Amino acid sequence: MDQDFAFHVLSLISSQLAQNEMQAQAVFRASYAFHVFYHKFADQLSTSVTQAISECISLGLVEQHDSSLKATRTGFAVARTGISISTYHLIRDALLATTRHGCSRPDLLFYVLQAREAVGLAPYLRPEERDRDIFRPILTRRPDVPRGSMLAALLSQSQGPSRDQDMVLKKTLLMLGWTEGTRVRDLESSFRVGLGAIRNLGEAASWLVEAASRLAPHLGTAPDTVAELSRFSDELRHGVPYQLVPLARLRARGVGRDALLKLLHNDRGLVVVSIDALFDTPDDSFRGVIGPRQLEALRSAALVSVQDTQLRYCRSHSLRLSRTAPLRDLLDAAYRESGTGFDRSLADLLTAPPLSLDCSRVPRQRHGEEDLHLRHPDGVIVIQATASQDPLRNVRWEKAREVLGQGVGLSPVSFVVIGKPDFHELAILNAERMKGEAGRHLLLIPFYVLAELCVRVVEGNLRREAIPQILRTQAGHLSWENMSRALLALTPYTTSPAEDVTS
Repeated sequence: MDQDFAFHVLSLISSQLAQNEMQAQAVFRASYAFHVFYHKFADQLSTSVTQAISECISLGLVEQHDSSLKATRTGFAVARTGISISTYHLIRDALLATTRHGCSRPDLLFYVLQAREAVGLAPYLRPEERDRDIFRPILTRRPDVPRGSMLAALLSQSQGPSRDQDMVLKKTLLMLGWTEGTRVRDLESSFRVGLGAIRNLGEAASWLVEAASRLAPHLGTAPDTVAELSRFSDELRHGVPYQLVPLARLRARGVGRDALLKLLHNDRGLVVVSIDALFDTPDDSFRGVIGPRQLEALRSAALVSVQDTQLRYCRSHSLRLSRTAPLRDLLDAAYRESGTGFDRSLADLLTAPPLSLDCSRVPRQRHGEEDLHLRHPDGVIVIQATASQDPLRNVRWEKAREVLGQGVGLSPVSFVVIGKPDFHELAILNAERMKGEAGRHLLLIPFYVLAELCVRVVEGNLRREAIPQILRTQAGHLSWENMSRALLALTPYTTSPAEDVTS
């Protein structure tokens, strides 16, 4: 039987194609895979299904209720990531290790790079590297290998590592260099491997670490560690430190990884690590760091990225609301409008059925009054709606902080700024810093994130009360990524498994 047969059984149960053992067997027997492959093991099918279900139950991925089977939330998450059951074992052990020893990147990589999804990828041990114990001494010198971890135990043992262990050590070192900014030609020379193979391994490692970040909340991992896993996954995918990930995502033609690294480390002391900084920094400052054509390519890619992102969200939300014509028109208008038209369209959207929120627009705004009032059981939420005229200019802090002086006489319980296309990095930084300050509960939320919440209410995956609850309880910057974590904390407000909110 397939080594990953248990995952196939879990997928059937989580998708509700099979709700008991007999139905699972019937699905397999009716499948094309059975006629092509599994028919050779027809006599073993019943036993294999039984064993797979038992394994999933023992791992807490499936629950049995009388005669029916149902995937647990962890089971849903494993099925959605696509990892094998054996890889889930490794990731679970890795997450338990982070609870005991902290989130050590070398230790985490040593776990996930043992997964079957990564073992078959280059680089391999070359003949001259076998039984030489070359890579262990290099890792031994790193201060970020925690005592008591699995990797520390291997590094301190008297006998040398096995060949399989040595190959994983080699890949671990390669991925550390890949994310920490070692030049490509130095990586290629040290590990005797090409850039294409490095990228392939980085993609696989990124996927496995991303799977760990998705599974982590279900296994009791601290939120800070979940965020660190998500950041590390991005670094592995793009091969740059996390500060450069926003620029690496642009994939600007003619601007390679080493050119991006110069924007973070250069002799001129220039640090440009965001789209905002890319446009705010004068052209002369880039001299001797990157060329004019590379700068133009980065800025052009940023323009396309911002426009495509807004258009993609708009089209996706509009398509998902295609059967709700009035609300679809209101959402399209909110994406399109700016100025006073934006806050007017927001009020229309939030008050329309099935959202039907208790929201009112301040009609006369001569002295910088707020745009909207949203009622919450705790009190009034003051909302400022701001849409930049320039699609490349995110909402700046000077504009966002105006909301803190609004709502006079209402004793607001929260201050919210809904912005398009997003918020300037300084605005995000200041809002995050204010989280712990009493009396100034400020939330910056991009409109496309609010639109996603509205669409989920219409689809029936979220109760309408979740929207004011999020605006009341969240602070800082509510990005697309941490929206998922915010919704996981609102289980009473969701009407579908928590895993569904991470898509």
